[in-house]
Amino acid sequence: MKLILSIIRIFFALKKTENGYLFFINNQDFYFVSQQSLKSDELEIIYDFLCDYLGKNLETQIAEIDTYKMDINRIYYCFYYLLFKKSIMAPIYILVMFLPCYLLIKDSSHALFFVCITIIYSIAIYFSIKPGLKCSAENWCKTSYKIFICSKVIFYEDRFTMTAKTQLSTTVIKYDQLHKIRKIKKGYLFIINCNSGYLFYNEDFTSQQRQVLEDKLMQYNNFYLK
Repeated sequence: MKLILSIIRIFFALKKTENGYLFFINNQDFYFVSQQSLKSDELEIIYDFLCDYLGKNLETQIAEIDTYKMDINRIYYCFYYLLFKKSIMAPIYILVMFLPCYLLIKDSSHALFFVCITIIYSIAIYFSIKPGLKCSAENWCKTSYKIFICSKVIFYEDRFTMTAKTQLSTTVIKYDQLHKIRKIKKGYLFIINCNSGYLFYNEDFTSQQRQVLEDKLMQYNNFYLK
């Protein structure tokens, strides 16, 4: 019995169809066993044995978010953590770029005037960054398909999956294939590339789930605590 149970747990999931059984190796690959290849008494024995496992995911789950909403606030904070540090460097670049010009101005009062103008311009850019990110988040939510707005997310030891609520579509993302994974104040940022990613709040998990997930992520070189 223990041997059979250990074999069953190797599979990702077991499902019963009208014509037989599906034994999933992962979320895409599976073996099909037809009912026609089995005798009636064998079918009864197999069903009695497998009924507790049918339709259930047999792989250990770290956490599950039943309704993951890509709303304006989540998109805004995602943009903020991805782009804000790059954006605040713009005023510094402006000052450095115009520094040679200040040195060439012989009249100190004129040079000071241009320095003040540059600083004011840089400050204006800095304070326009956050409203700009908020506007970008609103535009993203308005223009994106509903399939991306609401999903079911399941975290495993080596990956997480996102299944759209509006249609049968599942995305599988392995942790080691991500550009970066960052632990931030609000939660965890899974960065696909330098301009896109998924933000998961601390509130999306229990404290125990966060600890287990973080222990798993510590094994990857692309995980950063800050």
